[in-house]
Amino acid sequence: MAYSNRDAGESTPLLDSDAGSRPPPPPPSVFQGRRLACAAILLAESLERIAFYGITSNLVLFLNGSPFYWEGTQASQAPLMFMGVTYLISPFGGWLADAYLGKFWTIAFSLILYIMGMLFFPFISNEDTRIELCGEEMAFPVQPIECTNGTPPSNVRAPSVPHIVAQ
Repeated sequence: MAYSNRDAGESTPLLDSDAGSRPPPPPPSVFQGRRLACAAILLAESLERIAFYGITSNLVLFLNGSPFYWEGTQASQAPLMFMGVTYLISPFGGWLADAYLGKFWTIAFSLILYIMGMLFFPFISNEDTRIELCGEEMAFPVQPIECTNGTPPSNVRAPSVPHIVAQ
């Protein structure tokens, strides 16, 4: 009765009248055959994040040490500025990739910039390059003021330390 109104071109009914039949097989997974590619992308992104935060955290130690001798607050602000600029430039990079360059040339250009930035750190740690870019700077003395015959260098503002006399 229910099948008498079927279209002539219809091969199976929309509602199966046989209650004992099996349900249709589930559609194939989106990741079928792509699991290795997904794992490779996840690994590459994880390693990139580790490298980025490793460079950012080591920037404080790099600026605190020789030849820069930045103070702690200045050295701590530099990674924040670096991260802020990095995150604020990314929408511009997305627009540039979508509108003009395409994915491949944007990634290639970004890789070149990233490598140049990483190679810039050893280059700038050379004393001749530092003097050329930053000028002559006096190093911060690590010994206490008592060891400098009471006259600290002109670039050092040392707090007055009470002298303790041994009895």
